[in-house]
Amino acid sequence: MRPLSMPESVAPVQSLLGFLLAGLLSSAASGQSLFDLSGREPAPTAEELVDVALITEATHLTIGEPLELGVSFRIKPEWHIYWRNSGDTGAPPTISLDLPPGLEAGEIIWPTPKRYVHSGDLVDFIHEHEVTLIIPIFSSGDLEEAEEVEIRATVDWLVCRDLCLLGSGQYSITLPVGSPGAHPRLIPSETHPELQRTRERAPREVSPNDRVQARWEEGSLVLTADGATRMTYFHALPEESGPVSVLTDTDTRGDTLRVAYPAFKGNAAKIEGVLEVHRGNKRSFLEIIIDAPQTERGASSQESRRN
Repeated sequence: MRPLSMPESVAPVQSLLGFLLAGLLSSAASGQSLFDLSGREPAPTAEELVDVALITEATHLTIGEPLELGVSFRIKPEWHIYWRNSGDTGAPPTISLDLPPGLEAGEIIWPTPKRYVHSGDLVDFIHEHEVTLIIPIFSSGDLEEAEEVEIRATVDWLVCRDLCLLGSGQYSITLPVGSPGAHPRLIPSETHPELQRTRERAPREVSPNDRVQARWEEGSLVLTADGATRMTYFHALPEESGPVSVLTDTDTRGDTLRVAYPAFKGNAAKIEGVLEVHRGNKRSFLEIIIDAPQTERGASSQESRRN
């Protein structure tokens, strides 16, 4: 099994292992299921709570053309799984792809999550009901002799409510291979509307029309969005120090958000996050990528940018 190559593939595994170790110690002491503090009857399994499947809109794979592979999670009501940065608790799903020669995977496209504030003023970044992670798949001429390809994936996830359960499964999808240059046929979008929902909530690069700026002021990341009625910021890198107070600093009603960060140490180059901007009934989901303070070299402000 070849792990999916992506920057966030290592940290989630480490955090998931640590999270589970604490839960196993707790459950061993109490005799209850993992993190089941309610004393009620045993919980359902994570596989019963979350239905996972590999999906795509393409009817076949065309050599040389990218393919969008969706990893779909359908989650029972009142339960949730986690974003790439899970927040104060939890751990994100991990995906390991087993690809035949001639196929390569790009980075996961994560839709913007929801803030979830729970007991103890802890803040998590979660997905409820349904979420699909999109993985671009790229093909080469090595597939010219193949009539079909099978893509296999091992998926692990943590699903939580008043207790947390670890789920795991192996999934596959088989597609016929089309000749180079053949336009891939797509099934109707309403067959897999979850792919379109992910595209709509996936953060994109900031453009001048967004009227959004990011700058540093005395250790705080100041985000402004002209005309915004609400702004929510999600720190995207779990392995880097996040905001001082996610609870109070990352959500506001208005057009300016001040996110205090702790003093930076070492040579952290960038801060990455996602900004959700509300203007009336419209929402925008924007990438915020900005140099960490010590790399500003005296500049008083910088516009967010993607390199």
